[in-house]
Amino acid sequence: MRGSIDEYRPGRWRYVFNWKGKKYFFYKYTDGTPLVHPKLAERLREHINYLIDNHQFDPSVWKPGKSFKFENAVETWIDLSNCSPEWLAKRESIAKKVIIPFFRGQDIREIRRIQIDEFLAHLKNSGFSDKYIYNIMGEFKALLNFHKDSIPKMPSFPTVTFQEPPIRWLTFEQQEKIFEFITEQDLPIFTFMRYTGCRPNEAMGLLRENVFLKANPPYLVLATVYGKYGLKPNTKTRRAKPLPIIPEIEWTLKPKEVSRFVFTRKGIPYRQRTLRHIWERANRKANQKYGIPIINLYNGLKHSFGCQRLNAGFPIEAIKEIMGHTTSKTTERYAKYAVEKLAPVMSLNRK
Repeated sequence: MRGSIDEYRPGRWRYVFNWKGKKYFFYKYTDGTPLVHPKLAERLREHINYLIDNHQFDPSVWKPGKSFKFENAVETWIDLSNCSPEWLAKRESIAKKVIIPFFRGQDIREIRRIQIDEFLAHLKNSGFSDKYIYNIMGEFKALLNFHKDSIPKMPSFPTVTFQEPPIRWLTFEQQEKIFEFITEQDLPIFTFMRYTGCRPNEAMGLLRENVFLKANPPYLVLATVYGKYGLKPNTKTRRAKPLPIIPEIEWTLKPKEVSRFVFTRKGIPYRQRTLRHIWERANRKANQKYGIPIINLYNGLKHSFGCQRLNAGFPIEAIKEIMGHTTSKTTERYAKYAVEKLAPVMSLNRK
């Protein structure tokens, strides 16, 4: 057995050994636990000898630098994250409230599959929803992938699934009833979202410099978004999205106020909260008068766009391009709601 164990001061032990011409002094485990008993030192000695005999010993792992400490690695990951400010806030919350408390003090290079499984079991026993657990594990995996070049062996991850909640959506006719109660001042931005299937922050961030009404054919480019943190020079998917200007939206793009932004209220870009309040008020009135379901802004416009077009028989690939999805898989979520196509199958009606 290589090396020796000695009590270098009362109540504290160390393990000393030579390896490849260098002398090593170990006073604690990688998790920071000091060797306060000779049995702990002996256990460490046996483990390191086993790693050396099997050509698995890496002294840098057993003498971790500050940057490899789990919470420090998380901080670096967050500082260099290239995601939206809104998602970055969620990422920080998940990391600080859930991930760091479980792995605090560990060397990120030493994370193995068994610890990941233990973490997943901990999450399931904490009463979190399946969707939240899915998000947490996704962030944890993103963290390790970020540091993959520093991790000797990337651990595998368990498959985590959840049942997506049903998509609520409106027919074109139901939307018409809600639009009755949207004022003329606010109608342009809602009409634009209705016919483009874009996200609210993409409509809010549309700039006049990206609208080409005099081109042949006329077109616009969704390339910026506007939200809580102001104008951001890229969309959620980080892809500019050119769209044709059809007659139904052409009138919404003509200047009504002097502003760099296309859609404004008193010269100021719309806020998400403002759009939600306008929609909710109109939706309540349509519900009271016509019985239209109460449904949120995102479902009432973006999700409804996808479901309406698939029910009308338009190809998924075309809908995917308009909605700005990076993969057809996202668009296919709407396919299951193409119920008009299923009715003839169920009733044996071949027409």
